[in-house]
Amino acid sequence: MNANLYDFRVVNPTLRTFSAAEARIAHSSIRFNNLSAAELGYPEMVRLLISSDATTLAIQACDKEDSCAVPFMAGRTAEDLKGQKKWTTVTNRMLMHIIRTKLCWESVKTPRRFYGVPWPEQCAIIFDLTKVAPPRTRTPNLSAEDMLRAYEVAEKGSLLPVTTAWPNGRMPFATVPPSSVIEAQYVAVN
Repeated sequence: MNANLYDFRVVNPTLRTFSAAEARIAHSSIRFNNLSAAELGYPEMVRLLISSDATTLAIQACDKEDSCAVPFMAGRTAEDLKGQKKWTTVTNRMLMHIIRTKLCWESVKTPRRFYGVPWPEQCAIIFDLTKVAPPRTRTPNLSAEDMLRAYEVAEKGSLLPVTTAWPNGRMPFATVPPSSVIEAQYVAVN
């Protein structure tokens, strides 16, 4: 084997690689879930970035003085976004036209949903527009036994603070120890 150290990249274990951010692209606007705003630190303004082939969209927190700044939180606070079904809408018809044209979405007017990937070095979130998320389904009804087990775990205080936080003093998230929640069942496959 002929390997060179320059062929490798250093892995930074402190960077977050998971995002709960979600974007919904409609005919003339993009809606971002409240977790997108949280992961960016609830910025007043963002910069919209699109790849040249229109397959990747990114949002990046920026200052009001930036010439490409787009209103994001528009004076709202983190408290305003608490609760379910709170979205931040960015309207940019030109960007939507570029995306719909390059990705051949002209005939379909149904909003599409995409999951975000964090880009912590740039304080941004990236959305791959070639990977449409599956439609949401309703949460299945839990049995009384499953609900009691969930309350039991919550009562024990099994949530642990995550040691790595985003830059600029953002709030850390919490994680649930897998051994307290997930019960695995293995099946032999022939």
